[in-house]
Amino acid sequence: SKCLNYVGIIIYIAPTKSLCSEQYQKWDKKFKTFEWKTSLISSDSDELVDLDLKKQIVIGTPEKLEFLTRQINFRET
Repeated sequence: SKCLNYVGIIIYIAPTKSLCSEQYQKWDKKFKTFEWKTSLISSDSDELVDLDLKKQIVIGTPEKLEFLTRQINFRET
């Protein structure tokens, strides 16, 4: 479908870490077959996410995603 050929980053914001984890588990399996990379940003991970500008889904809480936007490291491909 056309949607799966989208090029860019999708950001999913959930109010709690548990909802983020649940959605990550669902989407990581589902979108891997379409060559989408899924990343979970939580208080448990202090690593900086290396964002791929082609096909990336970023899942996190508002606080962690706000931190991510300040520390962002884009990788051009």
